[in-house]
Amino acid sequence: MRLILVCITLLFMIGCKQMVNSQPIIKTENKKDHFITQIMQAPLASPPIGDKHVLYPFATHWQHAETESERSGNEKAFDELARNLYKQSQSEQSYTVTLTQENLKQIVQDSYDIPFNINDILNQKITVHVEKIAGFPQFDLFLLTTENLELECNHCEYGSHLVFQSIISISSDQIVDRLVATYEYGNDLSRGYRFFYYDNGKIIIRDLGSDETDSAANEKRTYQLTPQGKFIRYYDTNGSFQNTDLNDTEEGLVQNHTREGVWIEITGSKYAPLGIGYIYLESEYKNGLPVGIWKCHQLEQQYNELNEPILSTRKKGKLLYTETYKDGELVERKFVDKEIDELN
Repeated sequence: MRLILVCITLLFMIGCKQMVNSQPIIKTENKKDHFITQIMQAPLASPPIGDKHVLYPFATHWQHAETESERSGNEKAFDELARNLYKQSQSEQSYTVTLTQENLKQIVQDSYDIPFNINDILNQKITVHVEKIAGFPQFDLFLLTTENLELECNHCEYGSHLVFQSIISISSDQIVDRLVATYEYGNDLSRGYRFFYYDNGKIIIRDLGSDETDSAANEKRTYQLTPQGKFIRYYDTNGSFQNTDLNDTEEGLVQNHTREGVWIEITGSKYAPLGIGYIYLESEYKNGLPVGIWKCHQLEQQYNELNEPILSTRKKGKLLYTETYKDGELVERKFVDKEIDELN
């Protein structure tokens, strides 16, 4: 049986196709405004920041227990993570800010690894709870937590909801970078989750998924901050790195504990045609930041009798689109296939 995270991820990618085209992506100039002023006034958070249950040694997959006495450590840790996120989103004691549409775009970065589409919530009044995580010589770090957001879906049998946390870095009254560190997204049948724990300047993230009978967890991944306030991946060991499993495939060179040069990734894409789901991504990094032209191919793979992908058969197919990055920022997405371009 394929892991529940795969099913949930594919479902979400089908539901959150974004309306984009091959024109250059305009980078927002984060001039000092009332929003930045409000954020900068947020109080300093009390430790722990995030949730230490992220560090729990989760199994890759487990079934839900039928009785309380049969509940595993996996279930208990998962429940604690979800419960604590709910408390944070419902807090009546915290410092809050109301977002405009432009503010929302500032705190959520277009990314491969978030299942939701910000276009689905642009027209909602969104209140975020704001805390200052830490101050550094060149930037300050803040945590923004939304309240519960109901998502409309005309073709869905069940409505979905979303809660997320975004960590943003601010320098010289401008947002330098942002990272969706936590989310709960889905409905009563299935949900995708992400949780984080902030530890000594590093952000540790874990993705999980759950349906009515089963749950699953991905491996932890860690982010660090550059001196300028950019989020980049962190790895404990330098040298060649390969992490190949059903949900999270990445391969490349680790230098100075971050990504360097060309990397191969099997990941989801909100911009591929319906039915493709995962893509074979050729990406490039310099000092941990995205650079150059990324190539997004269709993923070709074979399946076993249980309809699970055979990892050894994975290879790149036809080129779907390219992305151009400069100084860690996406500046253009260009679709190669005219039919795919029209779909997006």
